[in-house]
Amino acid sequence: MEAALVIIYTGIMTAPIYEHLFGDFLSSRDALRVYEGDTLLFSSVEDGLLPLLEYSDLFHPRPVTVFDRIMGNAAALLAVRVGCREVFSPLGSQLAIETLDRYGVKHRLSRVVPFIQRADGAG
Repeated sequence: MEAALVIIYTGIMTAPIYEHLFGDFLSSRDALRVYEGDTLLFSSVEDGLLPLLEYSDLFHPRPVTVFDRIMGNAAALLAVRVGCREVFSPLGSQLAIETLDRYGVKHRLSRVVPFIQRADGAG
């Protein structure tokens, strides 16, 4: 007798789906995307912290996954504030990793730098 494969949907996306969504994000113009499960709640093409601030004004904290172009420490703190459970970013800082780890937020950062510096060279 063959064993039957039973899949139980728990409402939690599997890593391959997130990988696909992250690839879509990277090929888009978006600077930020926020997902609840596989549902896109918010996206923005604006740079910097403004999109996360806008999202936090529109939504109550809830378990979400954040895709952000640059995950510095300030963005990590905002992600924690909005209830983020997982972060995907092509670039993040060591300080952001420490913040995300402190609050139990999973993260996938493609490239890690000591800190994020503004385009004008200021901290």
